[in-house]
Amino acid sequence: MTTAGFMGMEFSRFLDGLRQDFTSVRRLLTHSSGLSFVVVASLGLGLGATIAVFGLIDAVMLRPLPVTRPEQLYAVGRNLPERGYQSGFAPELVEGLRHERPAGVSAITGLFAEDGSRLVVGTGSEAEMVSSQFLAGNGYQVLGVRAQAGRLLSEEDDHPGAEPVVVLSDAWWALRFGRSPSVIGTTLVVGGIASTIIGVTPREYFGLARGDRPPQVTLPLWLQSRLGLNDHQAGVVVRLAEGATPQTALAELSSLHDELLKRHPSADPSLMAARLELRSIAHGESFAHEALRLPLLLLLGMVMLMLLVACGNVANLLLAQAIARRRELAVRQALGARSGHIVRQLLVESGALSGLAAVVGLLTAWWMGDGLLLLLSEDTNYESLSFHPSARVMLFSILAAVGTTFLCGLFPALRATRSDTVQGIHRGQAGGAPRSRFARALVVLQVALSMVLLSGAGLLLRSVRNIEGVQLGFEREQVLLASIYPSLLGYEQTREVALYTQLAERLGALPGVRAASVSRAPFFGGYFERRLDEDGAGGSPSRVSINAVTPRFFDTMGVALVAGRDVDTSDSAGAARVAVISQSLAQHLAPGMGALGHVVRLSGGGEPLTVVGIAKDIRPALRDDAGRTRWAIYVPLTQASGELLGQATIEVRTQGAPLSFLPALRKEVEALAPGLPLLYVRTQDDVVRADSSTDRSLALLASTLGACALVLAVVGLSGVLLYSVRQRTRELAVRRALGASAWSVASLVLRDAVHLAGVGLGLGIPVALVTARLGRSVLFGVAPDDLLTLSAATALLFVICVVASLRPVILAARLPVSEALRAD
Repeated sequence: MTTAGFMGMEFSRFLDGLRQDFTSVRRLLTHSSGLSFVVVASLGLGLGATIAVFGLIDAVMLRPLPVTRPEQLYAVGRNLPERGYQSGFAPELVEGLRHERPAGVSAITGLFAEDGSRLVVGTGSEAEMVSSQFLAGNGYQVLGVRAQAGRLLSEEDDHPGAEPVVVLSDAWWALRFGRSPSVIGTTLVVGGIASTIIGVTPREYFGLARGDRPPQVTLPLWLQSRLGLNDHQAGVVVRLAEGATPQTALAELSSLHDELLKRHPSADPSLMAARLELRSIAHGESFAHEALRLPLLLLLGMVMLMLLVACGNVANLLLAQAIARRRELAVRQALGARSGHIVRQLLVESGALSGLAAVVGLLTAWWMGDGLLLLLSEDTNYESLSFHPSARVMLFSILAAVGTTFLCGLFPALRATRSDTVQGIHRGQAGGAPRSRFARALVVLQVALSMVLLSGAGLLLRSVRNIEGVQLGFEREQVLLASIYPSLLGYEQTREVALYTQLAERLGALPGVRAASVSRAPFFGGYFERRLDEDGAGGSPSRVSINAVTPRFFDTMGVALVAGRDVDTSDSAGAARVAVISQSLAQHLAPGMGALGHVVRLSGGGEPLTVVGIAKDIRPALRDDAGRTRWAIYVPLTQASGELLGQATIEVRTQGAPLSFLPALRKEVEALAPGLPLLYVRTQDDVVRADSSTDRSLALLASTLGACALVLAVVGLSGVLLYSVRQRTRELAVRRALGASAWSVASLVLRDAVHLAGVGLGLGIPVALVTARLGRSVLFGVAPDDLLTLSAATALLFVICVVASLRPVILAARLPVSEALRAD
């Protein structure tokens, strides 16, 4: 026979084998529909959760920005003493970095600046607040982004005196103008400035950050100063030259940065000691990267543990089915079928079930992906972060399905072929003990993994309880908050301050209002920091947070005054400058109440402030934030500097439900400032709860996954014990016939259950401790090796395992002796 003929015959046999395997799959799905449903549902749920979490990891950490060569993009930042990494640069430094780079060979082919903000678009009743971006004229060119309609910003658009222009995002173009091309060239009032719409960004472009709100409108950078946004600092982004290294580019930038600092001395002396850093933004740089990275990785670990537990149960089911088909498989072996063919058939069957489970998993992942994102962070934006099955996600799904096929099907397939053919033909089954050992090992693994999930869930639940019990220093209940931006409608400083004063007075006089105030930065919201030049003290200046408030602010927010007085109406713009300081700052300045009357000075000039009151410390965040100080200074809004104006938050403490007061609040604002929109309307309690939303969601998801794994482990344990009782029927009946009591027979099964649970717990506890240490950064007020949590999880799992053994125990105790002795 020729080689070609032999190969053709072998290929024909291979095709015949595949047809037989798929016929077997069809028979399995039709005749064993119950088994197929359980397998597909169990694996589908586990795969769906795993794929959904990996899809979100892909969106947050792996998906590149939709720009040209994103791996060449780096954000420039500074590492400041005591404050860590900061990305903002003052306008004069931005201009120097943009225009004074040395000519000739450079490691940087492009550099631009950008800054995000919120702007009022439109006028009168048509006005609305949108997210905005101020971008250098060369920004889009450096990024390699092209217009979807019209054109994008250019260098000619970004210089003082140029015609104001604006670029729209695709999403806002669709929402506001229905993607009509005729809008190009028309006028849009942005921040009170009539600007010409020149173009629209591509649909896939969402700015440089993922998870943050993408810019709906983009303006030239020079318009930032014209709009009076002088307190903003811009971020700087560079594109490296082909073959250049970040180290070379950093050295080039650091030299220019140091020279610019000498030429433009800053009010903040710490800048001279700052070190420049370059951070890759190939995948974007945003809140989502920092806030969701560790929670998503922990969640991925948890869902994979649950998937392993599900695989253990499915492997037991498939092994039980293979043993039930022992006669069929033995006949096939007797007729000449090789073990490899039978293993292939069983793997094809389990692969078909895993494939169906993967399809179910993808559908489940699509359904649950964005829901998981919402659970993990209430601040996440869905336009730039959502579950989309990319090529990486599809590859991961395929690999997961293949992996589960081998995990669930390989050993059952091999075990099914290791038996005596004659015995299999005559008895239909054989080798119970080996099968039992494998099944028991799987149950031990399931108990161990369940222990890891349960202890992790317990630690997270205790963390949430500790977080919610933190003393904040203010009363969070029954306070309504709303933000306003009068400067974006053209309000100058005197008129703006008068508006805040009138609003606080009128709102405080309304029925149902206990107190009302206006402040620049709400608690758990905005944050301003300055340096304090301590009177008569040496050393480096200390950091303090600063806020501008109206009278009754401390009453409204439920902050106790330890000594002195609140700011009041006598603290006018022409009066002596005063301040209320936090208790910890007062203790630093002068022990006891000696800080009253103390004079403090802020870096950068300005009149000294006389301390007239001392207030309790306010926690800046639920978790300890090393980047923020509790030393605080509160100044009257009427005496505030320009950097503390431009926007404010209204606070109203109500007698009833805060949101029920919203119509009255809107009416008062409209009466005093027609066309001024209310933004970020929420309660103070919601603001605080949002700060712990990720912690609560992680605890909820861990508890759910732990419960699912526990159910699967209990089902596996109960099934193995039931199988063991059936396999030992003759032995147990002989024991009863020889005088053993029902309890002594049942205790054999109970001891078996306790042994399996004990071994599983013995393996699970050290793994749980190691896992907890890896995720210790998400814990709050509880140690990774917390004895109470570990003991509670161990006791719960052990008791549930014992309860799961009751049915097999009762079956053994009630075993009919005569029938059992007659059983084959």
